[in-house]
Amino acid sequence: MTTSLITPADLGLPPKFQSWRPGQWESVETTVTTDRRFIAQCGPTGFGKTGYAVASAILTGGRAIYNTASKSLQDQLSNDGFPGLTDMRGRQNFSCVEHAGSCNDGRILGCRNAQCGYQVSRQAFLQSNLALTNYAYSLSSAIHSEGVGPASVLICDEAHQLVQEVCSAIEVRLNHYHNNHLYNIFQSFPPYGKP
Repeated sequence: MTTSLITPADLGLPPKFQSWRPGQWESVETTVTTDRRFIAQCGPTGFGKTGYAVASAILTGGRAIYNTASKSLQDQLSNDGFPGLTDMRGRQNFSCVEHAGSCNDGRILGCRNAQCGYQVSRQAFLQSNLALTNYAYSLSSAIHSEGVGPASVLICDEAHQLVQEVCSAIEVRLNHYHNNHLYNIFQSFPPYGKP
């Protein structure tokens, strides 16, 4: 067991991360010194996965994107007080400065205001070395928009939900009622029963 000469405070972690938990520093060391491209950290409850992930990202250098599956975990991380952490969410979370409704509504209505809260937050997010978002935003941005920018480190918290998040992002939904003609062509019945 190695003893760290670097403390969480030395890395700028918030005061609630006063010391390394058992096995945490060793995992950080392994992560930042490995030549492996992918690292999976499965820590037990209380291991301090967030502290481990952020410390590893800081020591690795470059831009890190921290993804969560839930907005509640994103809220928690955002409120933890990590210096330089920039939180990014979808347009529906911002009010339009020109039109009533969300920034998403404003985009549809042609809003191009330079004071747009979404665009200002997005620019800060793209310039941040420690960027926080959720899978839904990352995937939607990659598929339909400009993406989330380059990253040296990609942290996938709640990774057990990642496959479902990817499937949700690329799923195709058909309105069976409006597409009855397709069932007739294939001589089949829609899932809700006979037409």
